Amino acid sequence: MYQYELLANWSHKLAWPLISNFSCPPAPAPCTTSSNKGWRYFLLAAGGIVMVMWIIRFFVFNVQESPKCLVSHGKDEIAVAVVHRVARINGAKSNLTVEQLKEAEMVAGGSIQNNAQMAAPATTMRKLSKFYASHVRTPFATRKLAYSTSILIALWGENRLLLGSPNKS
Repeated sequence: MYQYELLANWSHKLAWPLISNFSCPPAPAPCTTSSNKGWRYFLLAAGGIVMVMWIIRFFVFNVQESPKCLVSHGKDEIAVAVVHRVARINGAKSNLTVEQLKEAEMVAGGSIQNNAQMAAPATTMRKLSKFYASHVRTPFATRKLAYSTSILIALWGENRLLLGSPNKS
């Protein structure tokens, strides 16, 4: 939930010593490229950290595909294997078989693939039915709160428009 704030916090902690110690001197002194390397050092350090994290992700952690996703794509055997592998990693034993999965599919009333595709609108409606507007009215309860909240929303929107969404692909 707070991954962007956490990432910003740690990047600031990394940037502060690099940029402040390797940047240009105060205004009257000339600013040459050789004296302004703080940003370059920061980008190299941040890129190095991301590269190390990428290596750890691919070579240390074995992340499994979701069995639900595998079943929805008709890969029942692989889904059962993943369930057994995750159970073994967690020190448990799973007795799930492909036959049990097929039997559950029949009890559920047809293809799990079709049910997964048809379940999206129902899931959206179920989540929207839990939405109450009372918590949205609170920041607009008084004139001053409404003004402050509106300014914050406008600034956030402007920030997203100018900088782009962090979730862009």
